[in-house]
Amino acid sequence: MFTCLLIDDIPNILDTHQLIFQTFFADKVRVLATGQSAQEGLNLIAQHRPDVLLLDAHMPNMSGSSLVSYLYNNRIYNGLETLKIILYTGRTEVYESISGSEFKYPVRILDKGTLTVEGYGKLIEDLNQWILNDRLAKTLRIDNQMVYAGDIVYLKSIAPVTEIRISNRQLPLISGYPLAHYKARIDILSTGRQPLPSYFFFATNDYVLNRLYIDSYAAEEVFLKTAPVQTIRISRTHRAAFESWWFDH
Repeated sequence: MFTCLLIDDIPNILDTHQLIFQTFFADKVRVLATGQSAQEGLNLIAQHRPDVLLLDAHMPNMSGSSLVSYLYNNRIYNGLETLKIILYTGRTEVYESISGSEFKYPVRILDKGTLTVEGYGKLIEDLNQWILNDRLAKTLRIDNQMVYAGDIVYLKSIAPVTEIRISNRQLPLISGYPLAHYKARIDILSTGRQPLPSYFFFATNDYVLNRLYIDSYAAEEVFLKTAPVQTIRISRTHRAAFESWWFDH
């Protein structure tokens, strides 16, 4: 199952999308929220961080294609490397103009007429495979276990081992490798060793944090979205870089 946001300025179309998902694909798609403008869509993306964004290419004030460009160019949305975007249009000239565009986000352009129950079935099948492949490409080998990088809250050095907090596990993993092993590179299934995804950053020389799990920042400490809430003080060495990102957030 994947999560989805629906953005369209016409309420009846939003209702139709939701009805199709709820009636035929409730076990495959969870609609987190709907919006009726590109600006509302931006706010919902920042709030919910969905797997998939389904939106109308032609909306007043800010078009769907402009929203896609804004997503890439605005640093607020760092960490959305896995977001999949489905941009649809019922206007031939719009479809032809944006179909040839090279978006830096993974975007699929659809003719609105293909969004039937049958068309959605094929789209959902493709999206599930797309998301699965993406997760595999960002999977860490931690000793003898495979962990999706996006689920890692932080990596902490407890020399000579590394404590790794996973969002969906009660107890942290303890890796026999030192933090230095994870600082520069991670093991990825298909391509070997690659740099850490951009949503990780150094809080101290002993902590690597995932930006997606930061709830707030005050008095030089970050508060994590954990239960119970954990706080980590950003070291002087890394504070300027972190605050530059945080206050642009």
